[in-house]
Amino acid sequence: MLQLTYNNLNWIIPWYASDYITLNRSQKIVFDETLHEILNWHRKTQLPAYATWLDDLQQEVENRRTYRTDDIALHAQVIYRFYQQLITAITPELITLFSQISQPQADSFFNALAEDNLEWKEKHLNKSPEKHVSERRKNMNERLEEWLGELTGTQRGIIRSWAASLQPTAPEQLHQRYRWQARAHTLVKTLDNPTSKRQVERLLIEPRHLWTQEYARKNEVNRQTTLHFLRDIANSLTEGQRQHLIHKLQKLSGTLKSLSQKHPQDDQNLYTL
Repeated sequence: MLQLTYNNLNWIIPWYASDYITLNRSQKIVFDETLHEILNWHRKTQLPAYATWLDDLQQEVENRRTYRTDDIALHAQVIYRFYQQLITAITPELITLFSQISQPQADSFFNALAEDNLEWKEKHLNKSPEKHVSERRKNMNERLEEWLGELTGTQRGIIRSWAASLQPTAPEQLHQRYRWQARAHTLVKTLDNPTSKRQVERLLIEPRHLWTQEYARKNEVNRQTTLHFLRDIANSLTEGQRQHLIHKLQKLSGTLKSLSQKHPQDDQNLYTL
């Protein structure tokens, strides 16, 4: 599934983007060329890095039997660094694209984001705390079973404790969405100004600078709680689960290596022009 999806990003991304903005012919051509370059960069430079990390993680799972919270935090930092590298790479291209769109196109884009906010609010704010905990527990059970196989009673207990311990952040998340989008909408009107460009770059690369102190505090508490939870799960693995995880890591690493050696079809347009 991963291989199929990745090899078709050259039409999946434009199809998804079309729900938010309608580009004219010349803009589509620029988008096409830019996306092609980004996908090539990602395939050639980022996928091998992901595979190397997975190989190292596989060796670690094979050799290590006891984890500290700091060990888990190091892997979380690697994943976040991958994300930052991607965002940093595509940010200049996004700014260039938005500097070329008209005001009606920009308004349409942010109106689409506003509709997303309504759906997000309906999904996340209109549930009881008990429902949130129940869904969180169910989702984590499913994710871990995919990577570890059948869970033990002890592990399910760890998941129950984790799900109940996380602090609710949905209201703060919605507020931050509003705040980020309002700031971005204002800035895209003046992207010919270097100061505005720098501020948009910061919005995309460092959105946390807009977080309130309370939201940042809750996120840090939840991050630490999750790191402790993952440590406890890692230290509870049975030998069967360990082998299951090693096999999954090997398979994913192999897929990424295979993808990194292939190249997207140069002749395929991202849009039907």
